This record gives sequence, structure tokens and C-alpha cells, in this order.
Amino acid sequence: AVNNVNKGLNNMASDGLKKVGQAFIVAFAVDRLAAYGKEVVKITAEYGKLEAVLANTLGSKGAARAVLNEISAFAAKTPFSVRELTENFIKLANRGVKPTMDQMRSLGDLSSTLGMPIEQVVEALLDVNNPERWKELGVVSQTAGDKVKLSFRGITIEADKTVESVTNAAVSLGNMEGVAGSMQAVSEELAGSISNM
Repeated sequence: AVNNVNKGLNNMASDGLKKVGQAFIVAFAVDRLAAYGKEVVKITAEYGKLEAVLANTLGSKGAARAVLNEISAFAAKTPFSVRELTENFIKLANRGVKPTMDQMRSLGDLSSTLGMPIEQVVEALLDVNNPERWKELGVVSQTAGDKVKLSFRGITIEADKTVESVTNAAVSLGNMEGVAGSMQAVSEELAGSISNM
């Protein structure tokens, strides 16, 4: 009789614990799904906003979609987010420079080598008259008349004092041996992997 009572109590406890455990798992799953759903809505809205700003910048919704698709594919292989890359693409485009993905890769490699966000490199490009911007990044910038010299790792590149010309000089720095490929190395680290995900 005692054994039967103990078995009954064990079954009741076991069933009760199972029900509590299942309820907990369901509540956790619902909470995580709700959070995931909110994040999807947030990202979708952000993507739509980026597309609208790009369309305004490029003058066409089709061109904006094409660039955003390129940036999305590019971002998947870098430590940078779609938002980060698109915002900096827009900054350059609004100043008359519509960078290719190869140029964006070089600028990304340069910023990864410098250990700086790509935004800081782009801001330095846009502020061609301010050598202090480059100094903050670890690149020596000298201006003389209508020319700019950028020096990094013993290499000096001279450019006209225009955003486009300085962008091309920075792209050349990003293509240097020991600089090119830096983004890939960073994106293989934990932070880069999380950004890619």
C-alpha cells in the first residue's frame, strides 16, 4: 500500500513538473518569437527607409534597389552592416562619388586595417581640407595648394583636393599589400560573424 501511494505521488509530481516545464518552454518560445518578430519588423522598416533615401539620392527606385542588393550581398562578407555601408555610400554619392563595390571593399579594408569604423574613413574623405581627420585615423595628410598627399605605411599618394580624387587615393591605400583582405580577417572573428548573422 505504501509503495502504491509513493508511486501515485511520484506520478503526480512528475506529471506536474512536466506540465510546468512544458509551459515554461512554450512561454520562452513565444517570448523569443515575439522578440524575433519585432526585430524583423524593425529591420524591414529600416531597409525600406534606406531604399527610400537611396532612391532620392540616385534619382530612381530601380537604381536604389540594385545598389541596395549589391550592398546587402557585400555586407554578408564583411564586418559591416547593411545600414552602415548604405549610409556611407549615400554620403559619398551626395558628394558626387558613387563608389563601386570594389571601391567600398578597398575602403572597408583600409578602415579594418586602421581599426576604425568605415564611417570615419568616409568622413575624412568628405572633409578633404582637414588633415586632422586623417591624423585621427593614423594616416598622414598634407595639403599644398590644390593637392593632398596621403601617407600610410611608407607609401605616399598624391591626389587633387576633391572628394573623388581623395577617395581614389584612399582606395589605393586599401589595395596595398597587408591592407587588402583585412575585412575578411575581421569578419571571421566573433564580432564579424555576429554582424554577418
